[in-house]
Amino acid sequence: MPEGRSHVRTVVVADDLTGAADMGAALLASSPSDVCVVARWHDDTEAALDLIVGESAPDILCVSTDSRNGSAHAAHARVARVMDWIGPRPVRRVKKIDSLLRGHVAAEVDAFLALPGGTRRPALVAAALPSQGRTTRDGVQLADGTPVHLSESSDDPLAPTRTSRLADLMPGDVAVTHAPRDEVNDDRLAARLRSAALGQGVTIVDAVDEADMTVISRAAAGAHDLAIIATSGFRDGSAPC
Repeated sequence: MPEGRSHVRTVVVADDLTGAADMGAALLASSPSDVCVVARWHDDTEAALDLIVGESAPDILCVSTDSRNGSAHAAHARVARVMDWIGPRPVRRVKKIDSLLRGHVAAEVDAFLALPGGTRRPALVAAALPSQGRTTRDGVQLADGTPVHLSESSDDPLAPTRTSRLADLMPGDVAVTHAPRDEVNDDRLAARLRSAALGQGVTIVDAVDEADMTVISRAAAGAHDLAIIATSGFRDGSAPC
């Protein structure tokens, strides 16, 4: 990211253009005065992103890696390139995932969480999208009450859902903890996420309705160093109103 020319607050990495746009719209709902730019994948994507940041100075930059229907190797490599481009900048990092868990979620999350030296950035997983009937209970992703790997998304010819357990999609060297729904509705979640931001683990949070997602988003606002792995059900609770 070019020195001295950026006031980007949030960078979203999505596996397709629709997902990037959806996440941008969700974040703008929290702060409609922000400038949001959605970027297509480009062979020289680093230079393209430099140009966007230099010319548009967005508050929110949503990047599509166009990787859902390719190989897991290519998906990992593209996410890694975007993360390398971001570098150490103090921005909120968001990995937008499909609410049905289609695509190469595990490979992309692996690249998203990687840090130099083999360490991992800490992260919150907020995968629910209640407006479309996608909820998270006991760390399991559901579509209208059915585990997503048993839904029609498992028959997707290009990017089928293989698991409903969100923990299965996290890197094997990362400690995964689970915040049940009864912890979402009080101050314990905010305290837990602030503590999680100091480590290298992943916290998967249950949610079944929009009120839950609002609480999660607000709790995450107090832990800016925490990366976010989420659907467009997540809102930026740290954005000015």
